[in-house]
Amino acid sequence: RRGAALFALLHTTETVEAITVEEGLEAICCDPQEARVEFDNDFWPKYGKLCVYTRPEDPEPPGSMSWVTRARNQLAALLPSVHETRRQFIELLIEDIQYFGTLSERTLRKIAGPDITTPEGLRDVENRVDALWGELGPDYLDVYKGMDIQEQVIITVQQTPKPEATSVEPGSPGTGLANGSQP
Repeated sequence: RRGAALFALLHTTETVEAITVEEGLEAICCDPQEARVEFDNDFWPKYGKLCVYTRPEDPEPPGSMSWVTRARNQLAALLPSVHETRRQFIELLIEDIQYFGTLSERTLRKIAGPDITTPEGLRDVENRVDALWGELGPDYLDVYKGMDIQEQVIITVQQTPKPEATSVEPGSPGTGLANGSQP
């Protein structure tokens, strides 16, 4: 749920529940030739409920700090003691954590993990920052800053039951099919 989150919601008869994106895609899969069906009268009230739905936060053990907060705190603690070049990149990482959220949870865990009160932990975090600098580049966030990213993109689909096929014998009235005989 970091950065530009992609998620799916399902509105059942009376509830809204989070589902995986894969489940959502499976639920709306249809043949390209399938005809479009108009929304019914229940669509807009249900859509309104989906728009105000708030996803529950990921559970964290009591008293624990999130990886995001720990990573940000680790980086902020480094600022007074690092060289100016490294300082600028650390400030960029902090800005990313606070406002853009482009760093993966794995990266945040790597930054948050070491104990920077020890010389080994401090070196470990500095090495991780240097590795990120090499991977991302000193101006990686400029791309995100220059984008005109909208807050939300919402794609909605209303599932409707498929009409049941009626079984009609070939050549019977209403099918338009001839049985090969001439009248």
